[in-house]
Amino acid sequence: MAQYGICYDLDTKAMTADGLTESEVSAIYQGDFVKALNKCKLTKHLQYSMYATENTDDALAQIIKLPSQLRKLDPKFCKYVKRFLVVRIEDWGNITDLFKDDEANN
Repeated sequence: MAQYGICYDLDTKAMTADGLTESEVSAIYQGDFVKALNKCKLTKHLQYSMYATENTDDALAQIIKLPSQLRKLDPKFCKYVKRFLVVRIEDWGNITDLFKDDEANN
């Protein structure tokens, strides 16, 4: 089983050039885009522009469905997407504990 994530960038300069208001920009980040993610089992919001799947056998297959879901549910997101990456998340890749002092690790 594997866990996958997506990282994306939206073109906020193009949004501004098209006259979108701050609330319209926020709606692109939080609206139907999130519904499409949930339909494709990307349920973990790791940070601003990164979401992850659960650790399941069909995780990558679910991510592959995401572009078609987004084209249906959120064409504005598709219009302004600048980069959209898929990453495989490995347990060994979490080095958060290395940022803690030695006493916290003992």
